[in-house]
Amino acid sequence: MLTVRNILDSAASQIIPEYRILSGTAFIDTAAVDCVSVCEYPAEDFIRKHELILSGLITRENDSTFLAFISDLQNAGASALVVSHADSHYQLSDQIQSYLDKHPLPVIFVPWSCRYGDIVQFVLEQLRNTAINVNAKYENVQKLLLGAYLQNEDLADAARILSDSFSCPVAVFDAAGLCKAHSRCPDFLTDVDAIKKRSAPHDVIDITANDRTYGSVYLFTGMQQAIFDKSQFVRHLLWPLTLWFEKDWIIQVAKQDLRDNFVWKITKGSPDDFDSYCEEGRRLGFYLNGSHTCIVGTIHLLDTSQESARDLWITANINSLKEEVLHVGDRL
Repeated sequence: MLTVRNILDSAASQIIPEYRILSGTAFIDTAAVDCVSVCEYPAEDFIRKHELILSGLITRENDSTFLAFISDLQNAGASALVVSHADSHYQLSDQIQSYLDKHPLPVIFVPWSCRYGDIVQFVLEQLRNTAINVNAKYENVQKLLLGAYLQNEDLADAARILSDSFSCPVAVFDAAGLCKAHSRCPDFLTDVDAIKKRSAPHDVIDITANDRTYGSVYLFTGMQQAIFDKSQFVRHLLWPLTLWFEKDWIIQVAKQDLRDNFVWKITKGSPDDFDSYCEEGRRLGFYLNGSHTCIVGTIHLLDTSQESARDLWITANINSLKEEVLHVGDRL
């Protein structure tokens, strides 16, 4: 992530030899920059979040207009306002300064000799270089995850790779909210309800593939947003994580097919084969000497009465339906 501080430090010996921070000093280091433009009043809805604004202070003589301009930038989530004026001793009025003291919008004064075209070009080059570096970082993490999967490492190793790469605790949950793996996490960060109660700052990315949600990964980045880019995570790291879940899902489906076939076998079989059924059932997790509950039902779709549409939907969602029936059985 490129910040206002990165730009000021990088440009110090080139296009901005000197500058004065008029407000928002505490936010310079963390104010992200995604784009840059030259803008004057009225800003209205032309400004994007994390946009670095360059201005010639056309509204400086009218505090109410200047205040409206700054308010628009603040509400839009602008990164900072860079201003220039022929008077090298220019200061903000008390009214403007009072407003800025209560809002996280850095205002930076640069010399009149600084050309905005040079600043725009410089910032665009910095954004491009940052994007290249970030992309390379995520590609490297992607290779680490793929390597771990191909070496048959478990999901805990994937959580460790993510935790080491982003220097933060990481927890991976399945679709039911159970923690499958974690790294650097205290106990409360391995429980979804506890995370919500404590309002721990985190980013959540759902692990999905083929219209199926396998679970989610929680990254507790806190204030370290500079190390995390959600769009890059989804682009590079989401599909490697699905490999672990898809492997578990394939194994689960194969086991369930064996169990389903066994149920049909004993349903249509002879009572004389009961002993062999008990032995086979034991290997599949069935205890036939006890009592069992049989769940019988039919699936009804509220939005269609056509049997062909119903059958098509059931075929496409049969595995999910089996899961729901098994969950119901477990709760009985």
